[in-house]
Amino acid sequence: MQEPEAALEVGARKQDGVFISNLERSLLDSAARPELVGGIAVLAEALGAASSKGVDADRLTSYARVLSWGPALRRIGSLVDTLHIAGLAGQLEPLTKPSSDIDLEPGHEASSYRDAKWWVRWDHSPSELQNVVHQ
Repeated sequence: MQEPEAALEVGARKQDGVFISNLERSLLDSAARPELVGGIAVLAEALGAASSKGVDADRLTSYARVLSWGPALRRIGSLVDTLHIAGLAGQLEPLTKPSSDIDLEPGHEASSYRDAKWWVRWDHSPSELQNVVHQ
């Protein structure tokens, strides 16, 4: 997947000809394409770890808006609110009011759990991912 250089610069710095993402951009990248980081459990674990690193909810929202990555922000919001991840739970809002469901992990079969605020269908039970975050 290729992105224009202007998009690559959002939340990143260029060093020795490569872009190095900051924490918020890395989380959004992971939420945009969770299959590239090992799945949604890896993202949930990363969000749990990021909460102790001072992840900035306003910066996450700003980057999502600039990159037009509403679905990525919805996945993050659903995870942090449902799993009560300190520092982020209750701090995010969808960029626009959702009008249709999205899958927490695209390409996976959704379970019966659906986040009503973020309109995200989960293929894992919240308790399964809760265990990953709070190990």
